Amino acid sequence: MTISTTLIENNWLIQMDGLHDAPAVIDRPGNLFREKYENRLANAERFAEWHGRTDLANFADLIQAMHRPWTYGQNVVDRMHRDLEGLTIEKPKSHRRRVRFSEDDGAEICYDRLRSGNPFWRTTRRQLRTSLKPVSVLINIGGNGGRTADELLWAASAGISTVEVLEAAGIRAEVFVCDAVSRCWNNCTRGGVFSMQVKAASDPLDRDALIAATSPWFFRNVFFSAHTLPADDCSEGLGRHASLESMPTLINRVCSDPRRIIIENCYTRSDAGNAVRNAIGVASAAA
Repeated sequence: MTISTTLIENNWLIQMDGLHDAPAVIDRPGNLFREKYENRLANAERFAEWHGRTDLANFADLIQAMHRPWTYGQNVVDRMHRDLEGLTIEKPKSHRRRVRFSEDDGAEICYDRLRSGNPFWRTTRRQLRTSLKPVSVLINIGGNGGRTADELLWAASAGISTVEVLEAAGIRAEVFVCDAVSRCWNNCTRGGVFSMQVKAASDPLDRDALIAATSPWFFRNVFFSAHTLPADDCSEGLGRHASLESMPTLINRVCSDPRRIIIENCYTRSDAGNAVRNAIGVASAAA
């Protein structure tokens, strides 16, 4: 288990290392909301629009579902891909000057090569090389309680599509699933950021894992349960949804990459498409 809670500038930073931390978050004595959330799962039809699926009866089912393909989520991501058909990013190029030896256009003499009988006129030429700097992608999967599961899925779809376009171009991506809240702890005077890294830059792309980690049923059980991790009183309403951009100090602790891409506030198909195009534009400019 690799879970940490840190109080920074009167806000909490809650970090999880991956999907493997989820069982420890939800299935623990300190999870004050466990009964409440499991009851919601048990009343599947009533909370269908809340979770986005009706086949999870309890936390045990949810934990198993995290490691299985979710067809509905796959279909939403596939729809996003169809909308973005033709959107690509060229592999970024960098020009480096390399030493070459040429009898025809060399301007300097290399005396070591002259003495050894090798071509000794030296020049430099530009060599085109591919630059493959990793990119950090942060996906804010949160939203207020009035948002349906389908609305929350668009940010997930935008984030996953962005990662797939980047990696298709040979640009490795590390991915953080996040949420930000305000007025949640200490008599509603503290907010915070939740972060879970689901992909390192060196990891192969696991689409099913990304879909599970960004799903509304994961968010509204695992991330909601994570509100009880800090050593602080927690509002039963879990505070108010906030932007990651509004908490730069905490986000810098999650990811210090100045080229990072933040996907958030996508609740419609149009929002998601625009977010992906903007993200790819940022990645192209920063490459």
